[in-house]
Amino acid sequence: MTPSPTAATDWRALGTSVRLVLFTVVVLLGIAVRLRARVPGLPRFGTVSLHRALSLSATAFLVLHIATAVVDDYVNITVVDTVVPFVSDCQPLWLGLGTVVLDLMLAVLITSLLRARIGHRTWRTVHRLAYASWPFALVHGIGIGTDNGTSWMTWLTVACVATVLAAFAPRTAHALRDARRHPRHPAPHGRRSPPVTTTTAPATPTLDVDWTACQAHGLCAGLLPDHMRLDEWGYPIVAKGPIPRAALKRAKRAAADCPVLALKLRSD
Repeated sequence: MTPSPTAATDWRALGTSVRLVLFTVVVLLGIAVRLRARVPGLPRFGTVSLHRALSLSATAFLVLHIATAVVDDYVNITVVDTVVPFVSDCQPLWLGLGTVVLDLMLAVLITSLLRARIGHRTWRTVHRLAYASWPFALVHGIGIGTDNGTSWMTWLTVACVATVLAAFAPRTAHALRDARRHPRHPAPHGRRSPPVTTTTAPATPTLDVDWTACQAHGLCAGLLPDHMRLDEWGYPIVAKGPIPRAALKRAKRAAADCPVLALKLRSD
């Protein structure tokens, strides 16, 4: 039995609204993780876990939404149109923006699965693309949505935009404070860097992070604030070089207290 045009339109309207809400919540949770905020009733690492779960849910719903659009008889969308942006015969601009969202989310998902192989820095760079998926999804829904004339969808869109903009204000302020706290001062032109002194004392251990195990609980940074900090997703960034002897006891405690034992002390 072929679905009626009204049923198909209602499904696309539902898909647009649910997708917008899911992506908005994922962005808000990502900002909360960066600010090390807590969702009421959850510990801080629970916010990270919720962020991951909803990110996967948003990606799965996006794939389902696209799959139903491909099999829908009322819309001429091919499989190629879903992965290659701006080549569709049906509203190429608006549909292409949705394709870009899918490509970005798949890039984040694949690099997350391969994080241990590609390195945390590469993963972090690609993961920042997830922020771009929200405005693309928003514009895609506005341009191609069949229910944008309804008052409930207008208010939903306004509410999502206002909420994200309000959340980005403390996020931007936090980034500016972090930049002032960890400035990058290049050496003045023509001036040599001070020589590195060597000692004969035995080397103190260094900290290594097992990225296949780390789940961004953030406990280690709390114990070693002078030697490591958390990135915008709660993963530790360890300072280069050996651990100061005064912090060695706290470093051992951080390695022992890590819930997933992802922090290792290594002696050269």
